[in-house]
Amino acid sequence: MTLTELTDAFLDGLHGLDDTDLANPGLVDEARRAGERLAAGHRWARITGERIDTATARDLLGITRQALHQRVTAGTILAVPGTSTTWYPTWQFQPSPTGGLQVRPVAARIITAFREQLDGDVDPLTLIGWAATGQPELNGATPKDWVAAGGDGDPVVLAASRAAWALAR
Repeated sequence: MTLTELTDAFLDGLHGLDDTDLANPGLVDEARRAGERLAAGHRWARITGERIDTATARDLLGITRQALHQRVTAGTILAVPGTSTTWYPTWQFQPSPTGGLQVRPVAARIITAFREQLDGDVDPLTLIGWAATGQPELNGATPKDWVAAGGDGDPVVLAASRAAWALAR
């Protein structure tokens, strides 16, 4: 899809408005905010990479919504809030021997490294941005690619700790 096609689709959606609606001074700001939300969501989806939603994560992990939430709160699974669901980057999962998925142990170690350096206050978008950025400790590889490929956990946890330390300064 091109930007022109997206703009045309947006304009098609406005056909129900009349001159009275268009006189509303807040309408332009509302349209701008809607566009910014749409663009931001797509940018973060591109940075996050492959991901699954809450329902899929629950099913593939074989746990309840409450158990999934507890794991996120405990810092053993990375979750990124979305508009109508929460997203879980797939690089943190591996196939389970019994079917479905299991969380790679290194995911919790990465989250812990960030939490320790940032006094427990970790914005998941910060962690996602870091995971999509090449790291010197990983020979320039991104942490998400390193983890997904089954790379050794120690260098990626060291990279996480160093990045979080730099953020905390």
